Amino acid sequence: MATITVNCATAGVCQVRTVASRHDSNTQLAEVTFDLSGTYDQDASESVEITNIATAISTSRRNGKTATLTGACPGQSSYVASTGTEYRWLTAILNSTTVDATLYDGGTAAEYADDTALPTFGQPFSVFVSFTEA
Repeated sequence: MATITVNCATAGVCQVRTVASRHDSNTQLAEVTFDLSGTYDQDASESVEITNIATAISTSRRNGKTATLTGACPGQSSYVASTGTEYRWLTAILNSTTVDATLYDGGTAAEYADDTALPTFGQPFSVFVSFTEA
């Protein structure tokens, strides 16, 4: 099995919403939402890898500046559309230019089952990222 990769550089894959801006430090906060599908792999170095977030932020802001990620944390959870079972992020860690995340199964209180196809979720997941622009 392999890592589930969410490529935010692909049009329509990720939605970006700027949540907070601090002009005194140039640090800003954005929520990045996306859908998940595929087969989950606990053994992968990154079970879920969200890539090209800075590109998606720069594109969404349309100010000609380049975003640089400075931090990440878990965001919005989701639920299985047919059962309502909640799924959320156990971790969301900035790894240079990507966010690596681990999915938590609220029904079993453990990491999502290894080598198991993800169900159809009822809403997108999200992560929060801090960033600067230059």
